[in-house]
Amino acid sequence: MPIELTTSACCLPKLTRGELFKAAHEAGYRWVELFTGNASKYDPAGEPADAFSAHGVGVSALHLPGDLAKAKQAVDLAAKLGVPQAIAHGAGAPAEAGRWLAPTVAYAKACGVEVVVTNHKGQSIESPEDVAAVLKACGPDAPQVLLEAGHYWAAGLDASEALKRFRDRVRLVHVKDLDAHGRSVPYGTGAAPLDAFIQDLAASGYQGRLCVELEMRELHTAEIVKHLSDARFVVAAGLGVAMAGR
Repeated sequence: MPIELTTSACCLPKLTRGELFKAAHEAGYRWVELFTGNASKYDPAGEPADAFSAHGVGVSALHLPGDLAKAKQAVDLAAKLGVPQAIAHGAGAPAEAGRWLAPTVAYAKACGVEVVVTNHKGQSIESPEDVAAVLKACGPDAPQVLLEAGHYWAAGLDASEALKRFRDRVRLVHVKDLDAHGRSVPYGTGAAPLDAFIQDLAASGYQGRLCVELEMRELHTAEIVKHLSDARFVVAAGLGVAMAGR
């Protein structure tokens, strides 16, 4: 199965959900990830059955609230609406993840939803060592891994080494291009080792989704959509695949 591209509500956090789906479609994406904390947020307590269908764009993942009860509600929603993955952030100390994350992972498994845990600069799970501590603490109910390349680079860490370390558990990957100060920039213009990482990803045999992120919120929506569209071709070139479209 080829790597499939998705994008995220983090790129256009001020849009309503319908506006986000439309913008993602215009940029050439079939999938988006949704949060609970922005204009395009979902309600973990429940949504109508057609809530995530618009403009031919589907929801590839939901970010989990840090509260255990609400996280379980989000898993229920994902299962009901056919969203395959739920993303966990650092809601507590990595060594204590058996308490705050493992119960959600176990619950999600029973619902047919895969939980992935992400690294994030400035959060409790920032380094590969933090990720490893989470996996160890959760034991048999350990999550899979979301490798956030941009946040590794922003923290001065090597995303390709993290890919090697967690290869057997990586089920989702996020990328962005960054300037020398760690700020998001249009793809192909930054200082991050984006091309080398994408090539490493392709060579690793990874077959999950690759989320294209661009956090330049000062730009107008049309400019962000154009940059997201262009990013697809930069990423595809690194993967060594042809991409139809503009």
